[in-house]
Amino acid sequence: MTEPTPRRAVVELFSSQGWPVGGEELFARSLGPRSPEMLLEAPGWLGLGAGQLVLDAGCRDASYAAELVRRYGCRAVGVDLVLAGVPESGADEAADAAYGRISLIQGDIEALPLADGAVDLVWCRDTLSCLPDCARALAECARVLRTGGGMVLYAVFTADRLEPGDRALLVEGLENSAGSMDQPTVEAAIAAAGFDVVRRERIGSEWSEHWLEQDPAYLTQDLLELARLIRDRGRLEEALGPVWYRRTLAFDLWRLQIVLGRLVPVLYALVKGDLNRSGAAAGSARPRS
Repeated sequence: MTEPTPRRAVVELFSSQGWPVGGEELFARSLGPRSPEMLLEAPGWLGLGAGQLVLDAGCRDASYAAELVRRYGCRAVGVDLVLAGVPESGADEAADAAYGRISLIQGDIEALPLADGAVDLVWCRDTLSCLPDCARALAECARVLRTGGGMVLYAVFTADRLEPGDRALLVEGLENSAGSMDQPTVEAAIAAAGFDVVRRERIGSEWSEHWLEQDPAYLTQDLLELARLIRDRGRLEEALGPVWYRRTLAFDLWRLQIVLGRLVPVLYALVKGDLNRSGAAAGSARPRS
């Protein structure tokens, strides 16, 4: 008599029947994830050099702009709707010197307050998802960039496997744009703005794996906050308000969804071509003083 399938599955599962010898080593072995350091190496791929001007589009506290200034000897201008301000001076001479070569402007990436061809490189990290019109934003970045200049674009896209409820939470809950988190839409906008893709690096979960291998406690705070938010929803939602409760859930889920492959970071190295060769790109450039 044949043993019922559910019982056979239970026996196999809890007696480890069919599990290969040394199976644990298969996923315990590092896959050699690349380091997040490659983000700061990307301007070098595009030839950023001393004295050149970098636009940090979506700069917040200009910490990345400062790192680029230190590393490449460039100058920088940061533009953001919300400027967090630079750290107070005096703690670090190198940092003070770097921030001294950065100008901050409160402004909109979709209408940059810079002249045509004013910068040598555009840096845009983890900002595109917040912008309602990625095509307009990329066209503006191309407008202020000199011909032959480069753009480093780090963007996070939604994957097909992202559940509808989580999609709504991560996109709508954080006031992100569905179009700006759709890779085909963004890549069409990249081409329309007159950019050539020099390198496209699918980061996926690699940087998260790197951090986890360096620090197994990475993501622990996200997990702990999620557990508390879910288990104590009534009190926390009342204290935070429904909008901020939802936003906090989304923030804490963001990096976990990257690890699960439901959000996919991609790093692009772009070069601005001759806009005259593209009618669509040339038409999108608008003069702005």
